[in-house]
Amino acid sequence: GLRDVSVTTPGGTHTLASSVYVSQGPPAIGSIGPSQGTQEETLDVTITGNCFHGATSVSFGPEITVNGFTVDSTMQITANITISPSATPGLRSVSVVTADGADTLVDCFAVNQAPPTIGSVTPSQGIQEQTLFVTITGTHFTGATSVSFGADVTVIHARLESVAAA
Repeated sequence: GLRDVSVTTPGGTHTLASSVYVSQGPPAIGSIGPSQGTQEETLDVTITGNCFHGATSVSFGPEITVNGFTVDSTMQITANITISPSATPGLRSVSVVTADGADTLVDCFAVNQAPPTIGSVTPSQGIQEQTLFVTITGTHFTGATSVSFGADVTVIHARLESVAAA
């Protein structure tokens, strides 16, 4: 902030009020916690570091919305984030911007895939010894490794239709 400058000599002291601006320096992110979240999740993340006073922006990268953030102290920010249902799983970088600069902690927050959700199965019934083509519709099927209809039902081939999450 602004500071007064004073000069003192044997003849007296003179002060020029608010004549020098002293900055806190650019922000420096040290760590975040938690360091991961799941698609469709809303959570609070604590960012620790230095020089956060007056932060104007916090970012977690693509497909993550920062709903709001609070500068708890010059050393801590709490950000409330929402991870998009369609966010690509993987690492994101976190950035903090102040009037004195910006800092980014690279690849420090992981987006994890949400568990699959089955919305519908068509047809929803079958007869013993019948071969059916069944469509399973839902979300988060990427990387599916198995499909099961329970005991005594053999899955010959599986094709899943993953719909975009809202």
